[in-house]
Amino acid sequence: LLGGLWHGASWTFVAWGAFHGSILIVYRLLAVDRWLAGQPHKGVTAGLRDAGLAMLMFALTMFGWLLFRAPDLATVGAYVAGLAQLQGLGAAPWATLAFYLTPLLLVQAFQLWSRDLEFLPRLPGFARLNTALFLVFSLVFLAPLTPAAFIYFDF
Repeated sequence: LLGGLWHGASWTFVAWGAFHGSILIVYRLLAVDRWLAGQPHKGVTAGLRDAGLAMLMFALTMFGWLLFRAPDLATVGAYVAGLAQLQGLGAAPWATLAFYLTPLLLVQAFQLWSRDLEFLPRLPGFARLNTALFLVFSLVFLAPLTPAAFIYFDF
């Protein structure tokens, strides 16, 4: 709550502080990051579960930024309604999501399963090139058409 209030005296900032603090507490209680401490996994299932939990934490954190950036809670509700309907993803929203999420899911699952965070440099050159191209094109095609002002200029 204090982190939200530090950013501004608005209910959206208070809601963001409460939401973000809550998901951090749950994240720590679930010990999703135990693989960073060197504790071994108990098979592929545990690695996939941890990958799913890490991605859920990322998704919840990104969702929390709606609270942070929205001017009021009504706007947050409108955004949530649009997200629930997958607005803005084109004519085939599930195909778009699958296109961008599948490589990320595979990499995350492999990293958590193998506890190897630096496997990319050891891939063959062709795989590294394709990965780099995919990332560059993703950044180009997902970038906003108009630049946004630096967020802290608003405070």
